Amino acid sequence: ANSLYTIWGQTKQRELGVEPMQLLLYQAPLSAVLLCVAMPFFDDVPALVKYQWNSERIIMVLLTCILGFGVNFSFFLGVGKTSPLTMNLLGHLKTVLVFVGGVILFG
Repeated sequence: ANSLYTIWGQTKQRELGVEPMQLLLYQAPLSAVLLCVAMPFFDDVPALVKYQWNSERIIMVLLTCILGFGVNFSFFLGVGKTSPLTMNLLGHLKTVLVFVGGVILFG
C-alpha cells in the first residue's frame, strides 16, 4: 500500500504540475473524510466521546497533528524530487532509526 501511495503521489504531482503543498492541500481533506467514514468501524466511539480532556492532552494532540503534517509535507516534498523507490527506502531507514533510537533511549 505504501508503494502505491508513493507512486500515486509522484504521478499526481507531475500530472497536475503542482507544488508539494498544493498536492497536500488536495489530498488532506480527502484523507480526513475517508478516515471519518472508516472510524466507527475500527474505533470505540463511545469511549472516544467519554474521554476526559485536559490541557496536557490537548497539547499532545496538537503536537501530534503538527508532527503528522510535517511527515506528510516531507513525503510530498521528497516524492516530487526523487523516485518512489527512494522514498520507500527512506521510509524503511526511518523505521530502523526509530527502533535503534528506542533501544538507545529506553534500553
